[in-house]
Amino acid sequence: MKTHTGICERLLKAGHEIGHHGMYHLKPSLAERERSLDEIDMGFGAMKSELGVTPTGYRAPLGENCGAFLAYLQERSITYSSSWRDDVMPYRHVLEGGVAGPIELPANYFFDDWMHSMIKGSGRNFTAPELVQSIWRTELEETHDWGALTTTVFHPQVSGRPSPYRTLREF
Repeated sequence: MKTHTGICERLLKAGHEIGHHGMYHLKPSLAERERSLDEIDMGFGAMKSELGVTPTGYRAPLGENCGAFLAYLQERSITYSSSWRDDVMPYRHVLEGGVAGPIELPANYFFDDWMHSMIKGSGRNFTAPELVQSIWRTELEETHDWGALTTTVFHPQVSGRPSPYRTLREF
């Protein structure tokens, strides 16, 4: 965010929300609890100092999540998360002691552009744009039929490239 403050300011001015996605995009880890919590706090600090905002939404970096940090996030203004990929219906997390936690707006693997392109070192190939369109249409139609939620995950280094951008635009 510090690298692209001007873009973030324009997004806010246009009425968009900017959520918390980590300061350095580090994977949340119980094994490195203090580092993970410091990274979360640095992200809050940067958003406040650079943009004057306190985010209410959070998506865990790298599509990873750590339930043990939900109460910590909630204490710091997070009212909803879009980190878990365990459902297609929104739900409320339940924290220790039965306390109501943040609302979860589950992310969807099918609408994550990283799953179709740019996965370095995984041995996976790029997915043909026509196949991505077909996957997206089928998933969107069925999700709608279920009365469920469709969330997306788009990375500028993936969907900002020519072929994926065209696929998204045509979708």
